Amino acid sequence: MSIRILFDESLCTACGACAIACMDQNDIDTEGGQRPYRRVTKTEIGRIRCISSACMHCEEPACASACAAGCIYRDEKSGLVLYDNSDCAGCHACEAACPYDAVSFRMDVFGCEKMEKCDGCYARVFSGMKPSCVQNCPTGALKVRT
Repeated sequence: MSIRILFDESLCTACGACAIACMDQNDIDTEGGQRPYRRVTKTEIGRIRCISSACMHCEEPACASACAAGCIYRDEKSGLVLYDNSDCAGCHACEAACPYDAVSFRMDVFGCEKMEKCDGCYARVFSGMKPSCVQNCPTGALKVRT
């Protein structure tokens, strides 16, 4: 069962509900300098565009290839790019390799910088729920495809 989070730009109003839901789900402290996994942008180049972006869960994730510690991997069953940052050295190679700017870093309880990223709400999905961003999108711009 491969999972994809689909985005329909024509339905997005850049309300930010998906980003807020993501921040709540993942305990992101933006006031403390942490960057949310899902971000919403509104641009006007010829026309107004609203974009909700996060990890694209690539078939061949560049972030995983760049990680010397092997912290990032693609789960073959779900198709999601997951991570276990317990061996993360904080080198930022994964961040530099990701073409979607989807990798974040957060200090752990020992003061070490560890990588984090969207995991597609893996635990929610395998409990029969939708990812938090999808669940809270009021316009249906985000959907799950299995």
